Amino acid sequence: MSDAKPTSIRCPYCGAANTVGVFCQECGKRIRDEAPKASELPVSSYQPPPTMNTQSKPPYIAKPRSTRKLIMAVLIGVLAVGLVSGAFYFNLPKTGNNLDSGSATPQPTSAPTLTRQTLPPTLAPTTTPAPTAAQSIEITGINLQIQYGSSDQGYFGATSQSVTISNQQNQILTVSGGEQFFIYFTLTESSSATADSISSVTVGTLGFTLVSVQPQTPIAFTPGGSTQITVTLTAPQTAFNGPIQLVLTTAGAAATSTQPAQ
Repeated sequence: MSDAKPTSIRCPYCGAANTVGVFCQECGKRIRDEAPKASELPVSSYQPPPTMNTQSKPPYIAKPRSTRKLIMAVLIGVLAVGLVSGAFYFNLPKTGNNLDSGSATPQPTSAPTLTRQTLPPTLAPTTTPAPTAAQSIEITGINLQIQYGSSDQGYFGATSQSVTISNQQNQILTVSGGEQFFIYFTLTESSSATADSISSVTVGTLGFTLVSVQPQTPIAFTPGGSTQITVTLTAPQTAFNGPIQLVLTTAGAAATSTQPAQ
């Protein structure tokens, strides 16, 4: 057996001296390309090289249980404070001051009312509504306005005179708006020697429309005679209360035949 000492090789990583093996016996890193020759092996028994995973993590040091409880309590407290603060913030009113002056208690505010925007309605042609009870038409009499000609002597009385409606017992005639109706009265010629006539009859009250006159004009009167005159009218669409004005124009003696006295 050879007395040659085994060749020692120093690890370039940790500086340890190694006589056998391909890996460093201290750090476990590769320091040879191949195994040493038999002549280089020591007499002592062979020791296998350490494994590659020689570096291990430091052992876990358990924290005291009281410290962990304290940390958990702090985290729970922080979470609870955050939840309460968030709920209080979202419940605060969004407009105006949250507190009234001189009071520390927040006043509740009513929720705003949502309004729906609608398009303007289409304008329809305006029509005159039919008269209601408040817009009734009551005719209380007839106001005659007599316009005498130059040859007349006032044989039918005063130029302005009121006569009653012969076809109404209470002297009041009630009609509806737009309704056609008639009234009649008796006119007397006062002269006992001279005949006279009515050449035209018109309505002087605004809103009423003349439809017809019976007998037709000219209406001739015999001296001292009387004639019943019937006037057909159309009522207005607005409320009315009072007498109707009729305008009578005279023309002296009529050329037509006279009406028989009544």
